Amino acid sequence: MAGSPPALDTAALRGTRGVDLSVWPPRYDPAYRPDPRAEHWLPEVECAEPAAREALVFAKLVRQVRYAWERSAFYRRKWQEAGVSPDSLKSLDDLARFPVVQKAEPAEVTRIHGTSGTTVFPFGAGAQGQTLQAVQWARELAPSAFYGTPSYALHFAETARREGIDPRSLGFRVLFFSGEPGAGIPATRALIEQTFGGICVDMGSMAEMSPWMTNGECRHRTGMHLWQDLVYTQVCDPETFRPLPYGAEGTPVYTHLERTSQPMIRLVSGDRARWVDEACPCGRTYPRLPDGLYGRFDDMIIVRGENIYPSAIEDALRAVEGFGGEFRVIVSRRETMDELLVRAEYGAGHAEPGRLDALRATMRERLRARLGVHPVVELVPEGTLPRTEFKARRVIDDRDLYRRGLQR
Repeated sequence: MAGSPPALDTAALRGTRGVDLSVWPPRYDPAYRPDPRAEHWLPEVECAEPAAREALVFAKLVRQVRYAWERSAFYRRKWQEAGVSPDSLKSLDDLARFPVVQKAEPAEVTRIHGTSGTTVFPFGAGAQGQTLQAVQWARELAPSAFYGTPSYALHFAETARREGIDPRSLGFRVLFFSGEPGAGIPATRALIEQTFGGICVDMGSMAEMSPWMTNGECRHRTGMHLWQDLVYTQVCDPETFRPLPYGAEGTPVYTHLERTSQPMIRLVSGDRARWVDEACPCGRTYPRLPDGLYGRFDDMIIVRGENIYPSAIEDALRAVEGFGGEFRVIVSRRETMDELLVRAEYGAGHAEPGRLDALRATMRERLRARLGVHPVVELVPEGTLPRTEFKARRVIDDRDLYRRGLQR
């Protein structure tokens, strides 16, 4: 047809890259490696005309949906109730007709397997003393990369400093992050890079998607590329789950394209993101999340009619000199008005009363300008608030206590 983009040369891919896209699931040659200096893994796909790649995506999607229909009573029942089937899929746009899957739906566990334990490299975040042990391992083994949540990286750095170890001396060249907003928050990204002396790379989708993160930044760090030919992503309205145009903010909805084990088709993430289809200097033509995943819709709190996100509070505080590294947000109600209290740590150099007053005023003004409400700022010494080795939870909403008190 005139004007159609050239199709991907699957035969050439099979010969030069060891990937067979003529079968489903595709077959990959485990021995294939691109040149270490290469920018891309599969440039024919990563840098393809979007329309040509979408033809590949659609071919995979048709087979993925058919597989789920034939093998999964869950999907067959859900789709029948919605009046759709594999025959409803005539184009990529038709995927929006299929109902979404909420994370709680496939969570029923039918069997649990245990292990007798490991004797090679025992480590578990959350166990007492493990972060200190990790610092010692990092010093002895000199790894070049770090992977974790942003809040854990900062906790790791504090632990190292208490041992007299400069985090920069550990030699991390690249620090990869997922699991929570932070690596995409400008002030937090700058702090991590200043703390460790390495580059901060934002990643993240959902644990259900793949063992690695199929949303990830390239070396130019212009936001997360969406690896659409492996996990097809739509950024959707958080209420209707209809796909949104590029430039809009919504929640990513993920669909496997090559999965035979527990495939997820239109799984709602609940994360907040904005997507674009602008060119990236790396040459990849995937859509991008230029600001990463910068919050969750279920983390949003409404205070005096304003939508408040913890990520905005974090960005404002980390840009203030004298901030001690951790904070909590407490929302309460006095009489008929909501009250927003931000409990923030101050650095040791700001303990003098005059400096504390100035720091409190600066924080309050920065937060007011960013949030649109006047918060109460309470300062506590650095190290007062608990750190976490898991995902940070920094919001406490006490308004229900007030409402229950009125009812009583």
